[in-house]
Amino acid sequence: MEKLLYESRGIARKSKRINTICCIFAVICGIVLIVLSNLKRKTMNFYGGAVGGYQSWMGQRGGGYLLSESGRKALMIIGIIAIAFGIIAFCNMLSSNKSYVKIYENHIKGLSCAGLFLFTLKKGYDIEYSEIEHIQIVRNPMYGDSISIRAHGERYGLILEEDADKVLEIIMSRMGK
Repeated sequence: MEKLLYESRGIARKSKRINTICCIFAVICGIVLIVLSNLKRKTMNFYGGAVGGYQSWMGQRGGGYLLSESGRKALMIIGIIAIAFGIIAFCNMLSSNKSYVKIYENHIKGLSCAGLFLFTLKKGYDIEYSEIEHIQIVRNPMYGDSISIRAHGERYGLILEEDADKVLEIIMSRMGK
C-alpha cells in the first residue's frame, strides 16, 4: 500500500467565506428589490366642513404604487435574478467543495470539481511524477492559491484548501527523485 504524503479536501476557507457572504448579499438584495417594487403610497382621508357637529367625509387621496408599472416590473425582474444568482452561486460553491487532492509517494490523484449553474463539471486525474512537464503555483489573493500542472499535454488544476507552498515543495522533491 502506498504511503499518503498529503491530502486536501475542498476549496480554501477564504473562498468559502467570500462566496457565502456574496450569496447571502445577493439574496438579501433580491428580496429588498422585490419589496421595493410593491411599495404603495399612503392613503389619506379628506373631510369637509362640519355638518351638525360632525365632519363630513369628502373622499381619499393618494394610494397606488410608488413606481410606474414598468419600474415595478424592472425591479421585480432584477430582484428575481439576484435571488436566482445567489442560490446558483451557493450551489456552485458546494459542488466545487467536493474537490480533493491526494499526494502519494509515486503519483498524485485527485478530482477537480467546478459548478456550472446547477451542474457539476468533474475532472479526475492520476498523474505520475515522471509525466509532469510543468508545475507552478497560481496565486489568487481572493480565492486562495492553487497549483497548475501540465502533463500529457493537458492542464490540471489542483484545488487546495491551504498550504500551496508545502504541496509544491512535496511534488518538486518527488519529481527530483
